[in-house]
Amino acid sequence: MANTTLNIQQLGNRFYDYRKDCWGNSYTWVEKRSLTQVQRLVIHHSVTQPTGNWKTETDFVGLLHKNRGWNGFGYHFTIGSDGVVVYVGDIGTARANVANHNEKVIGICLIGDFTKHLPTDIQINSAHDLCDFFINHYPALTQITGWDKVIGHKDALALWGNTTATACPGSSWPFDMRDRIRDNIVYIPHEDGTPVIETSPESPTEAPTEDSGGESGGETPDSPVSVSDTDSGGFPTGDGSDPSIPVESGPVDNSQPDTSDGTWDIPIEETSQETLQYSFISFLFKLLSKIPFIGRFFG
Repeated sequence: MANTTLNIQQLGNRFYDYRKDCWGNSYTWVEKRSLTQVQRLVIHHSVTQPTGNWKTETDFVGLLHKNRGWNGFGYHFTIGSDGVVVYVGDIGTARANVANHNEKVIGICLIGDFTKHLPTDIQINSAHDLCDFFINHYPALTQITGWDKVIGHKDALALWGNTTATACPGSSWPFDMRDRIRDNIVYIPHEDGTPVIETSPESPTEAPTEDSGGESGGETPDSPVSVSDTDSGGFPTGDGSDPSIPVESGPVDNSQPDTSDGTWDIPIEETSQETLQYSFISFLFKLLSKIPFIGRFFG
């Protein structure tokens, strides 16, 4: 059994060891491995709806993995949209997140679908701190010697060849997200440090075929699993939305466009007869005032 305790001081209260209490086998599944086998830290995204709470988010990923018939989490860590790093699979075990190469990786999964929205700022901070710990403060990982050892799931195919093609961890990797994690650069500075969860107003009807299920051995990408209508155990329900989570603004309603003088254009059918009469008299007055001879009388 692997039981590797971690003390990540730079994370402070943003680290939670959930191995004992989370669903599944955190200590022996899939198999035990030596830390000297680890060659890469692999960044994933869960392709699930953020809720702002690490526990419900992590438990939901666990439910997806359980529904695949697995005995534990495919990842070693999840990082909630609230920035909490959750230790769910012992790093002394090979899990199930990079097909055919699980013994070589530590799988780090950020909650969210980064083909539709960005990670929260606090997720960037926490991902940086976690990777920095393994690179600079954890000598047992003898092959993790620099930031070049941090890759996205999509990079594994070019690196090793015989693994699954994927878009994980989303559209902004590697061109922006990788550099932000490496250099700890957030998207939006917040004076009070409060993270903003930016989610798409569209809620998925199915879990994607990318990464919410992880990968074991030579399996194909994840099969769809419904993410709606979950139970009362704290998992997302309905369309997965949460009223406490701000969403991107939709298109502006221009059904009553604002005019240059600050008044609203009112459709003709909604005006009264008196309004029409008044408008006609005003128009006639302005017309007459523009005639030179008559204009002197309107002064």
